[in-house]
Amino acid sequence: MSVIAATANEQTYDAADDEGEGEGAGREEREDADDDDALGAPVTLELQPVERGTQVRLDALSLADATTARAARLWVQLACTRCAEEADVQLSGLHEREAEKKLWCVKCAAMLSASLRPAMLHAHNAILGHVDTAGGTGEGGPKMAV
Repeated sequence: MSVIAATANEQTYDAADDEGEGEGAGREEREDADDDDALGAPVTLELQPVERGTQVRLDALSLADATTARAARLWVQLACTRCAEEADVQLSGLHEREAEKKLWCVKCAAMLSASLRPAMLHAHNAILGHVDTAGGTGEGGPKMAV
């Protein structure tokens, strides 16, 4: 099992930014609900994840005791095991349909796949999730949106 550790940038969260204001707020909520229906069921978070694949963790992240977070999107760069050609894949930590991606290598036509098994980040868990790959290996550090 390989481990990718990333440092978290200091960010502030303002709950007032999430509150809908004005007449367009209701329309935006309906559009978000339609998008959620099209993407399928939500991804199940693993409370006791099996340690296989590539572990993605945020070592320098500090959360308050009652704070939780999860990956919304994770960008992974795969390298084909046959020809070493690189391909970028975006995985979702929110929707089951987008949590796994399959694609063909553009150089040798091998099948590459990656799937994200997200975990819940909290004060006592720095593991963002695990990425399982087939036909390729995860290269470099992932880009993510929490």
